[in-house]
Amino acid sequence: MEPQNNPTPENINPMPQRHANNPNSKAVNFLSILIVLILIILGGGAFVAKKSLDSKDNQLRTVRAEKELVNSKLSKAQAKIDQLDSPIRKANDEKRKTDLAYFTAAIRQYKKDNRTYPSTEPTTFKKQFVDVYITPKLPNFIDPNTKQNYSLIPVAQVQTPPGITLGSMQYQWAGECAGSEFKDVTDDSKAAARVLLETGETFCLNV
Repeated sequence: MEPQNNPTPENINPMPQRHANNPNSKAVNFLSILIVLILIILGGGAFVAKKSLDSKDNQLRTVRAEKELVNSKLSKAQAKIDQLDSPIRKANDEKRKTDLAYFTAAIRQYKKDNRTYPSTEPTTFKKQFVDVYITPKLPNFIDPNTKQNYSLIPVAQVQTPPGITLGSMQYQWAGECAGSEFKDVTDDSKAAARVLLETGETFCLNV
């Protein structure tokens, strides 16, 4: 019998080992890197696109706000034109001017009777002037818009006049008219009164 060849370590083929420089491994790594780069680029593009959309949205909001502001100004201008053109409003304002003339005439009468102008202290002004020279002598002393008696407001020389409203008249002593505003003066022989018109203008008369 022929002797059988027993396998020895020398004639056993070793298992093939993967080489570190396997081309397939390189391709996988390159593909992974490429995918990551694509994702980064896409993500950056989406961010830029969102920023651009946000910017355009802000611009659109600004344009809308400016449009609303312009429309508001146009509406106010049209309302003022309507007020100027309305015969009823014109008649109302003419009555207010006439009533203010009555008011200043009553103030002059008070000065003639008392040798001084009415006090600007509210309680004294009402008791000594309004209750004596206005209420009993001017029964139709009513604002045509509010349908109520005029609110008569005394203003001291050093006092900042409150905002005037429809249905009210203001009186300042000592003072005089400076356009639609009161002007403080040192001469206590001067006084002024004013009323708001429906046109938005303030009509002022020196007493």
